[in-house]
Amino acid sequence: SIMYIFAVALEDGRWHHVNSYTRERATRPGTVKLWQKIRTVEDPQWTQWYHDQDPNKKRFGGRVEILFKNGQKLVDELGVA
Repeated sequence: SIMYIFAVALEDGRWHHVNSYTRERATRPGTVKLWQKIRTVEDPQWTQWYHDQDPNKKRFGGRVEILFKNGQKLVDELGVA
């Protein structure tokens, strides 16, 4: 799932198409705990950009908001990878 891939990338600083899916990697308690905290929420604006027929407006990325225990928030988005 995309939430698992995101958890691995947050912890490891990267994602690998094979190594990130080993049983040992996927069952780490910290990874599972983080994975369970990640959720996907649809944003109508991003959906509109995704379906736009104009290649200059079309977007395939997304937005991420990371909320820290101390109340700080990290927000970033990428329209095209």
